[in-house]
Amino acid sequence: MVIRSGFIQEIEQKFRDAGYENWTMTHAFFADMGGFLLECPGSKTFPIDAEQLFWLVKDGYMDYPDLDTADIKDKSKSDSLARMITIGQAAWFFINCIIRVAQNLFLTTLELTTLSFILIFFVTSFCWQHKPKDISRAMILKTPTPIALIRSKYHPRPEEPWYQTPLDFLSREEWVIARLWRYYVQILHYLHIPIFTRPSSKPYDYLPSDTFLRPDRVSKVLFVPCELLFACIFLFAWNFTFPTPTEMLVWRIAAVYQAFFGVTGGLSIWYAEEAILPKHLEKFELFQCPPKKLFLGLLGN
Repeated sequence: MVIRSGFIQEIEQKFRDAGYENWTMTHAFFADMGGFLLECPGSKTFPIDAEQLFWLVKDGYMDYPDLDTADIKDKSKSDSLARMITIGQAAWFFINCIIRVAQNLFLTTLELTTLSFILIFFVTSFCWQHKPKDISRAMILKTPTPIALIRSKYHPRPEEPWYQTPLDFLSREEWVIARLWRYYVQILHYLHIPIFTRPSSKPYDYLPSDTFLRPDRVSKVLFVPCELLFACIFLFAWNFTFPTPTEMLVWRIAAVYQAFFGVTGGLSIWYAEEAILPKHLEKFELFQCPPKKLFLGLLGN
């Protein structure tokens, strides 16, 4: 999930408004990465994200987890020095290539491809500056309340089947790309090309990493120029020297396709999110749930 979510900042503000001043963006990342597991009667242990944790704590189903930022960094084995070294190496390579181009020196297609991924790496590093490196062991939270009673508290039809976990409906407001990505993964499974897998247990025993939550405005501003540059960067090798004319033709075709797909795809996603999806959602019945208004048509998959 390259783009940071507006939910990360929103949930941070919710916890602080509720009086939990030590809750930070690092805690939100930790929760959304599957750092908390819920153990309750009537269900197997399953992960809960930051939104679900907030409502369970707020309504008294469990105590606020006593976990500070230092504990999270220790549990995730985060190493700031290693991050800085990696960023420094990427910056050195990026600057070196720019200087060589400015001096009319030769640049290979492999180096140009590396530059495209370094661009994404820089944006990812900025968006994930508060994100733990990894979660090796989740923290188990317990509640004596049966899961059926918790569902009946928030869901007007608690008997309805759930998809990932019994509480997934509390935080299923996803970005439009999440829907497109899920269709893409499903098509690959139909073609028997399971490149991306989902948890096989039910409820899920971990949170999938390919979750696209709704981004905030800062992320969208960062996304547009970076996406355009990544889509068009391969056009810079239009007049590069290739071993054969065929390889030059293949590169040019691929570069044009990448640029066309990047520009039209980005515009299509923007139009779908701003124009098509809101009108489509108006057709669905709405019900009021304490966390947010949920669209019944988006609950199933």
